[in-house]
Amino acid sequence: MTLKSLRKNPIKKMNKSFSYFCNKNNTRKNKLKLTLHKKIQWFAIGTFSILSIMFIVFFLKNDIFAEATQLIVEPAGYTNIDSFTFTLTGDPIPGAAKYQYRTGEDAPSTWYDFNPVLSTTVTIPNASHPSGAYLEGENTFYFQALNGSDVVIPGSELSKSYFYNITPPQSPENLQPPRNQYGKFL
Repeated sequence: MTLKSLRKNPIKKMNKSFSYFCNKNNTRKNKLKLTLHKKIQWFAIGTFSILSIMFIVFFLKNDIFAEATQLIVEPAGYTNIDSFTFTLTGDPIPGAAKYQYRTGEDAPSTWYDFNPVLSTTVTIPNASHPSGAYLEGENTFYFQALNGSDVVIPGSELSKSYFYNITPPQSPENLQPPRNQYGKFL
């Protein structure tokens, strides 16, 4: 039995070789083995087919190829301006009735609603969150989506670091331009 012949019809070829082996010692025990072998083959084929169909249905039902939701912060990097805009990108979160946020310095149980509730952008500070509630240095913005029953949708929680710096950088001291080996400026 060659690999090429197995590719054409593997089950038929395997049955032929197995039945030849069983017919060689034509006993009742070997005939039972042959029947059992065929049943196992068909069970494996049926199971594989059912699992394949379930896998395809799962992918069609759950749009796993949707663009992942991400948070973007503006301005990026360090800034001394007390205003940050957070934008939600990607596909909308399925089943979301409203979006909420908080900053790292807010109490963990305190969440603020986006205004409007399914808006994809929020700027802090704002009317419902008048103080930015962030410190100098690295801060964290937390996001969550809630369904109609005000329950957090699993997997909707996101966080994004942003940087606030009111202290300006120190001006450089004792800077000397580079010189070449002869003492001349480059």
